[in-house]
Amino acid sequence: MPTHTRAPGGALDTNPLLADYRRAAALLGITPGALRDLCYRGRGPVQTKIGRRTLFAVADLHAFVAAHRSPLPQQPTTAEQPRRRRGRPTIAEMMAQLPQGDE
Repeated sequence: MPTHTRAPGGALDTNPLLADYRRAAALLGITPGALRDLCYRGRGPVQTKIGRRTLFAVADLHAFVAAHRSPLPQQPTTAEQPRRRRGRPTIAEMMAQLPQGDE
């Protein structure tokens, strides 16, 4: 499918209303196969069927992206949560975790 269509005045319309699988996948930044899989599982954008063709409205693609955006996670400051070390704790760390007896 060409990436442009003819407008009513005969001029080329470079911003079509509907997109096929290839163009919709390119707009979303995924492969056409991944888009087909999302649609098959019912988690993809809204589809428009015209005859045998499956098309996607560009506005629906924008809504799909907006619905799947998540806010950036808050990074804990180093004062709130010390960095965890890998491996076994040292003897000094194990001694610090022991309950202190009344002396």
